[in-house]
Amino acid sequence: MIRQIKEAIAEENRKEIIERLKKGREERVRKGSMAGGNIPYGYMRQGKEIKINQQEAEVVKEIFPLSELGRNCGEIAACLEKHGYNRRNGKAWTQRQVCATLSRENLYRNGIIKYGEVIGENKALIVIQALSVSL
Repeated sequence: MIRQIKEAIAEENRKEIIERLKKGREERVRKGSMAGGNIPYGYMRQGKEIKINQQEAEVVKEIFPLSELGRNCGEIAACLEKHGYNRRNGKAWTQRQVCATLSRENLYRNGIIKYGEVIGENKALIVIQALSVSL
């Protein structure tokens, strides 16, 4: 019986920890920081801050125009490989990584960070600048 009580208390503590971690991540996103975990391609950690990695950002800037031309993720990956671009880990781009990059369009174009239902904004994270139209 004592073991069951200890297990119940441990389970409650576990739930509380998970909830505190979730709230902390949500608060970071509201303030315009990444929630945590792996950094998206095109960015790097510099101390506690997230900065744009210029070399990776150049690859991101190649991916979106190819997508706008109607190329699918597999074709874009093949094009990146043809031009000698590799991922952060040195491996070739795959369809899956290209699709993951394209799915973060709001981050790259607008600096919008999302974690669950919470949305934050950080203009310093914009990689792809909007083209200005002059009349």
